[in-house]
Amino acid sequence: MPDQPASPGASTTERCATCAFRRGTPASLSEDTRLVAMLCVLSGETFCCHEAQREGEPCRGWQLAVERRGPQPALRAELAQRFSDIFDDAQRGLLTEDEAIAVSFVAIQDQAAVEAQR
Repeated sequence: MPDQPASPGASTTERCATCAFRRGTPASLSEDTRLVAMLCVLSGETFCCHEAQREGEPCRGWQLAVERRGPQPALRAELAQRFSDIFDDAQRGLLTEDEAIAVSFVAIQDQAAVEAQR
């Protein structure tokens, strides 16, 4: 599949030029955006496109990442609970936003290590 910038009206199989799932784009270099993108891939939650003409539509890079992972409902449920607990702690003031992000990254890394051993 070609990996070229999508223009308005282009095939939805192409990622946008500014896609968060395209290495080197401002969105892919943002730690916050990368975290949200990873959480969305792992949880199955929809990650939306950053392009103005596709605002609100599912991101094609996210769709490709989810397709590559395949259905994993047990993993998604486990991660959803872990992230829910992390952000509940943040809302109760037990963690700062930065701490919640750091703990989330650790949870993602832990899960990646588990998956690599399978």
